Amino acid sequence: MKEKISKKQIEYIAKLTGLRIDNKEIDSFSKELKSILEYVSTLHELDTESIEPLSGLKTHKNAWRDDTPGTEENTGTILRNAPEKEKHYFKVPKIKED
Repeated sequence: MKEKISKKQIEYIAKLTGLRIDNKEIDSFSKELKSILEYVSTLHELDTESIEPLSGLKTHKNAWRDDTPGTEENTGTILRNAPEKEKHYFKVPKIKED
């Protein structure tokens, strides 16, 4: 990958991922992303002609249990090590602003 990743492309990627980057970081992100893409592009050099395409990894029956509501008698034990709790629930910080 010889071409430089543009400022506009970095800003677009940052917007998609929810990253806040300033103008000083754009050049650094551009270099890092270019390095990652160059590394991944080396996969094009591999000879995969003799390798069959993978159709799936499923070799066993689904082991999921039915999703049925139940009651938990021992919430105190479960929540004992929670950093924060509210009533009988784990309290977690908001991760995305509106």
